[in-house]
Amino acid sequence: MISDKFNHFFKDSLPTLPFNEIYEAFDDSTACPQKEEFNNTIVGEMQCLRLNIYVPKSLNNNLPVLIYFYGGTFEIGFAGRYLYGPKYLVRHEIILVTVNYRLGPYGFLCTDSSNAIGNQGLKDQKKAIVWIRENIGVFGGDKDRITVSGHSYGASGVDLLLHSLHINEKLFHKVIIQSGTSYFPEIMAKPNNSVPFELAKRLGFKTAQLDLAIDFLSKENYKDVINAAVELDVKFYCCNENYFSGAQNFLTDYPINLNTPIVEGMSILIGNTNNERAHNYYGKKNLNFDIFQDHLQIAFNFDDEHLLNTKEIVKKQYIGNEKNIDMVENNIVQFSSDFYYYHPTKRNVLKYIDNGAKKVYNYLFSYDGNRNFLKKTFNLNGSGAFHADEIGYLFDISFMDKTLTIEDMLIVDRITTLWANFVKSGYVFFLNYRYIWWLLFELIIILHK
Repeated sequence: MISDKFNHFFKDSLPTLPFNEIYEAFDDSTACPQKEEFNNTIVGEMQCLRLNIYVPKSLNNNLPVLIYFYGGTFEIGFAGRYLYGPKYLVRHEIILVTVNYRLGPYGFLCTDSSNAIGNQGLKDQKKAIVWIRENIGVFGGDKDRITVSGHSYGASGVDLLLHSLHINEKLFHKVIIQSGTSYFPEIMAKPNNSVPFELAKRLGFKTAQLDLAIDFLSKENYKDVINAAVELDVKFYCCNENYFSGAQNFLTDYPINLNTPIVEGMSILIGNTNNERAHNYYGKKNLNFDIFQDHLQIAFNFDDEHLLNTKEIVKKQYIGNEKNIDMVENNIVQFSSDFYYYHPTKRNVLKYIDNGAKKVYNYLFSYDGNRNFLKKTFNLNGSGAFHADEIGYLFDISFMDKTLTIEDMLIVDRITTLWANFVKSGYVFFLNYRYIWWLLFELIIILHK
């Protein structure tokens, strides 16, 4: 348990009060307020900052630690075993810690008021890392061998953390960044004072004073606040925070303007699936040629003429002069994947190298099996691995079939071994006795021939 108190629901969390009785830590179902993705119901509770620590049965001391932050567009996600079962990873003699952090208006309400300066969810992540570093020894973990990881927006949060830390804040030693970076086109925005007014008005309170609107929202039932945000289709971003006396800033500039000196000497594993954006388009009716201009407008502040010229250049690069949209579906998916994921990942890799990272590994996950998370959960069709599809091979997801095919088990073994070896040593390699014997067998056959 990280904290169960806030000095204000839109400000920093406070440490939990000391207690002498035994805390029965058996329920990992707590979630922060949100409209969850499976049944589209509003769930959660305000005292949601919990972390789950999973240790191997061997209970050895000084084990390496893997911290994991879920994705979900800063609006959905939770850290429990329903999605993030630890079995596949902890069997490799590492400790897994999954962490809740605030979402939506409670985690990312960014304004010009000291009562909601923004990035509360990212500050929750940082506080969780500090807590883990200070306490993981009690659970057999080594505070000097901590790897911080995340997926999608959770990965973006990890990358933003690298941009926000000072050189003397060595809170962890390695990072794993899966399908998300701080260069994601829709990850950051300026503080937006209109959001509290819109939410308050939706809930029946009109005011011209920003702090009054924020104070009203802090006293309203969280389900009503979340529901208002959903009905208004409010998007929440991390932001460049304003300076206020006594406030702890997380980020005050865009990552593109910042270096990451904290990565000097650090090992980094970063990558993507091979068909990241396929779920946005395959089998849907929203495929059209406007995608080129729509995407460019998100990331660039071009005047109309420059935007149109750039759009034509990019469009020709990906689809040539093709007029039939159905003939270039794969090309358009590739463009969208390049725009949102592959190009940002490449820029991050180069920045890490320029800032002195010890080793940077860039992976690509392309396996298509029975545990591809997004494809199986939402019954999607298409080749390769979609966004989040690797999660089913890293985690024992509760609602997936417990009987694995030989092929799926092989991928589970390989990816969890690669991840665990990186957590242990900072190197990515796959080595076990079964694999060694297979190599020897192949070598004997080749020599015999």
